[in-house]
Amino acid sequence: MRHVLQCPPQPNPEFQLYRAIDFGYRHPYVLWLMQDDEGHIMAYDEWVGKDRTTEEMLHAINTKDLSHGITEINIEWTACDPAGAAVQDSGLSPVDILRHRGLKTKFRNSKISPGIECVKQALRDARDRTTLFISPRCTQLIADFRRYKWDAGKEEPLKDGLSDHSLDALRYFFVNLESPEEKLYMPRIAGVAR
Repeated sequence: MRHVLQCPPQPNPEFQLYRAIDFGYRHPYVLWLMQDDEGHIMAYDEWVGKDRTTEEMLHAINTKDLSHGITEINIEWTACDPAGAAVQDSGLSPVDILRHRGLKTKFRNSKISPGIECVKQALRDARDRTTLFISPRCTQLIADFRRYKWDAGKEEPLKDGLSDHSLDALRYFFVNLESPEEKLYMPRIAGVAR
């Protein structure tokens, strides 16, 4: 696969750093990405959950950030599954929980196919250029690219409940990357200037 890097990259705080989340009913997924000055995007790490709560996912995000020497201050925003904005029995949505804990979140409702087109363009555009690269550390994402199947009878991929979460998170990233900045939710973080 021409998009998989030989060595895992480390996040560079001088680049733009992002996260993308698919809350997943049974298999939540978080992807860490960075974009360099030339527009190259590198997926540099991931977290794959199984039957985890939003609080457990948040703990995993903080742990992974710490392992890379970054904090929320270094993150431009976290793209979220728009379905995660739906209020649950607790009175809060998963997006609300992340926001209350200080994450800068962004989500945008969109159809599946425009997001897939953005991913396809990043993988290989009409000039045969690649702008999306994947760390070998992202084993789930790499495996899911190989398993992802298109539903011939519909205008969308097959949802198998397993391989779609990582690619949905990647799609949320690209859809939000193209959206206006006013959609960004910036929580108040003590001691951080906006």
